[in-house]
Amino acid sequence: MKSAERNVETIMERAVTRHGNLSQRDVDSAMDHAWKNLQPDIANAQDWAIASGTSRSIAPSRVAFAFAAAAALASFLLIPVLLHRVHASATVESGDGKFLQVGQKIEAGKIVSSSGTGSVLRLADGSHVEMRAGAALSVERTGDGVRIRLHQGSVIVNAAKQGKGHLYVQTKDMTASVVGTVFLVNAETEGSRVAVIQGEVHVQQGATLEKLLPGEQATTSPSLEPFPVADEITWSRDTVKHVALLRQAVSASSRTAGAKEFEVASIRVSPPGVPLENSGGSYSPGRFHAKNLSLKELIQVAYQLDGFQLSGGPSWMNTDRYIVEAKAEGNVDRDQINQMLQALLVKRFNLKLHRDFKESSIYELALADGGLRLGEPQQAGIEDRRVSGPMRHHPEFLNVSVPELASILGTLLRTSVVDKTGINGRFNFKLSYTPDGKRNGEPDEDSTSVDGDSLFTAIQNQLGLKLQSVKGKVEVLVVESADKPTEN
Repeated sequence: MKSAERNVETIMERAVTRHGNLSQRDVDSAMDHAWKNLQPDIANAQDWAIASGTSRSIAPSRVAFAFAAAAALASFLLIPVLLHRVHASATVESGDGKFLQVGQKIEAGKIVSSSGTGSVLRLADGSHVEMRAGAALSVERTGDGVRIRLHQGSVIVNAAKQGKGHLYVQTKDMTASVVGTVFLVNAETEGSRVAVIQGEVHVQQGATLEKLLPGEQATTSPSLEPFPVADEITWSRDTVKHVALLRQAVSASSRTAGAKEFEVASIRVSPPGVPLENSGGSYSPGRFHAKNLSLKELIQVAYQLDGFQLSGGPSWMNTDRYIVEAKAEGNVDRDQINQMLQALLVKRFNLKLHRDFKESSIYELALADGGLRLGEPQQAGIEDRRVSGPMRHHPEFLNVSVPELASILGTLLRTSVVDKTGINGRFNFKLSYTPDGKRNGEPDEDSTSVDGDSLFTAIQNQLGLKLQSVKGKVEVLVVESADKPTEN
């Protein structure tokens, strides 16, 4: 071998071996790839020498320089190839005995499937991906991290700390990004679902970015019913571990949800004998005042829940009553006060919570025969929106959307009401009805008072909408434990 050729191979081998402990097979393959890319450049150099008429007299050092330059180019060609191969690959840690074998190397971009639940891939960054039976995915390198393309099925991802990079999980209609967390992604024909077990996940769907915390989930299609996150992961071989992690993470999230706290706050036991009609809570700029409220009612205020959305907890949570006086620093709004109230309750009552779902009778709000009777939509940009008048008799709605109406009806019926109309815009309208007295989540839809229409009849006759009873999942906040507070 000539000296120049030996120098070329030396440079190329140094470029290759400097970037990881690669097998000889990887090195040979990469060098062959680089040589093929270099062929046109070397040929062009020779053609240039012949065309210039100096091929016989060209100095050996210039030939060596040409080869050395080509070798330098080779190192630039090799390094991306090898880095892509090293960092974008995965290794099978637990196989299914059919498609995936323990120790098997998964090349970047190759789609792999799992025939059995429990297959686990270890990515080059230390992340682990558990595949459910029928799942199919591929792994590839991105400019700022690693991307898992989930083509179908479910996976649970335990993402390693990414440093400056990110781990992405992409389906056909959304992308989830993390820097270190545990979460589930499910890709179905109808759409995709992301549920967080621990940490924080950012979900990008089109131009919409949503942040999810432990116990929360997002779907890309309304046809995908929400299920408790704990139920979603029962197929995992580490179900017990994941459920324990989920409950711990949700409790920790609840304790830190209101990182900002009141500047001054006091909680005292209400004097005995105070009538319930003298109970209530009020807001003013930067202040919150509650009198004669139970812990259950305080939780409902802080988390903006109805009674049916809260369960669990000790019996005294419904009977013992408290006075709360709290002042924030500056003029904060009601949402910020509620977050501070959450933090106060967690701190003073040692409150431990988690989110869950329960099967219940719910309602769907749909268009009735005859069409919508809400009038013309209001002009966009009007900020003022409110509900006035007696809510349980003759409420008036100003600049209210149909989804907001569904939420209000859920409060009246003490169950979830899901908007299925697809109607956009905001409307001004009135509703006149007579309550039937049954607000337990399953009111008598056919009941009509002598004084007027029932709520169900009024919604249909006056608004052109209808409520349809169905079975569905209702998200609830579960109180795991709470302690009575000490006096300030």
